[in-house]
Amino acid sequence: MTESTSTHPNSGLFVNFNSHAGMQLPNMAHWQLSIVTFLLALSFSNAANFTTVYNWEQGMDYVWPSDAIRTKALADGTFQPEKIWSEYMAVHEKRLFLSLYKNDGIPVTLVFIPTSSASSVSPKLTPFPSWHMHDKRNYCSTIQAAKGLEVDAIGRLWVLDDGSKDCGPKLRIFTLANDAQEHFMHEFSLTYNQGYNLHDLVLDKTHNNGYFAYITRKGENHIVVFSLEKNESWTVNTLGIKFFSIAFSPKAKEKPAQLYLSDYYSNKLCSFSVAILRNQNRDVSSLTLIGEWTKRPYRMSTDSNGTMYAAFFAESYISTWKISQPFQEHRLYEVGALDNSLPFSFSLDSSGILWMTERKRTWGNPEYTSRLLKMAVGSKSYIFDSTEATPTTVPLASNTSGRGRENKNCDHNLVVLNVVLSCWNVFCLFSIASQILWYRKLKRSTWYVRADRAKTTNNQHSGRARSPRLCLLCFIRLEKISVLSYIRTQQ
Repeated sequence: MTESTSTHPNSGLFVNFNSHAGMQLPNMAHWQLSIVTFLLALSFSNAANFTTVYNWEQGMDYVWPSDAIRTKALADGTFQPEKIWSEYMAVHEKRLFLSLYKNDGIPVTLVFIPTSSASSVSPKLTPFPSWHMHDKRNYCSTIQAAKGLEVDAIGRLWVLDDGSKDCGPKLRIFTLANDAQEHFMHEFSLTYNQGYNLHDLVLDKTHNNGYFAYITRKGENHIVVFSLEKNESWTVNTLGIKFFSIAFSPKAKEKPAQLYLSDYYSNKLCSFSVAILRNQNRDVSSLTLIGEWTKRPYRMSTDSNGTMYAAFFAESYISTWKISQPFQEHRLYEVGALDNSLPFSFSLDSSGILWMTERKRTWGNPEYTSRLLKMAVGSKSYIFDSTEATPTTVPLASNTSGRGRENKNCDHNLVVLNVVLSCWNVFCLFSIASQILWYRKLKRSTWYVRADRAKTTNNQHSGRARSPRLCLLCFIRLEKISVLSYIRTQQ
């Protein structure tokens, strides 16, 4: 269930306490009604049925070769657990791969965790493919900084390696079926400008020319194209626009296939045909403006049924758009403030499950916490065909005292709390509505009482005004009678 995004005008909250209270009661009630209506809408938000898989309340950690190595890394600062930050994600069978944001205190940037666990403790991060492949003393043959991730239809993990000042950027491809013993590597010929700034990639499987990868770079007005069949890469200029987030049209959904790109400096979403890229053209001839997101996305992806998912810089929500329809952003998932510039990473698997990590920091707590969520959406990743997957959730191992039961209880409690809050908001809504009716009735009664009092007062003032006049007339009449009587007496 999704929720359409909308904006609401702000209402004025000024109340003049020097005026008669009865004249301000409807305004106050209207203000209260607006607040309750907002709370009621908020209680029904976040309707997406996500399930918590893991919750790292104390932060993430690696599976270390030994405790002594971990202790040494903590002491010399080469490992700072508070800096572990999941940036990209890919799923294959029972493993979930994460690339971590590269910091000074992060010795490994490519790891994996199991999609389920019988333990009550959230799993540690296992370096992939090994600790040795992240040892910087082996120089440029090892992984320097893993970025965008993708798993293709035959079970190969594609990894962008952003390199370093001394090591060029690379594309690495691991065959997952044999524990990554087969490893392909292609080095890009790109200019170093305070980093190579590789951001994300999408895969394009063609019938005649094998796989292509389309790659965006932060701050660059081109995209990088790689052909696996030719083992070649080249750049394509994008009309001066510096694209950042990238998504690909689902297989067989759009012909010709479309590449979707979001501008780094605006909310605009554009597209163009990938035929230009496959033919090794060096310039994009034209772009189609699709629409504008509410904010700037840093991550986009599509599923096999043509739904695009997007996460936004420093925003605590995930939005969707059905690409077969006119552009309209819908809110899929939303939580409170996360205090994080890149709060989510997400990926679709081949079973119709949307996986998502969420990183947040509560007010007053300097440490971040992370959790892994999942939801059955009934659609595979865009890499697979459009046949709908059976929306069955990957089962968690049964453990009556462990993580699975804790998550079920937690989710059940959240549902109960949401229902209770919704009922309370409805009660408050009706309560305030009855107060408004009572205030209006009271005001009307007060008006009638004032009208009656005013009428009586007017009558009293009118009576006082006539009394002196009557007395004066009586006095004049009596004086006249007295004068006439005196004249008759003299005659």
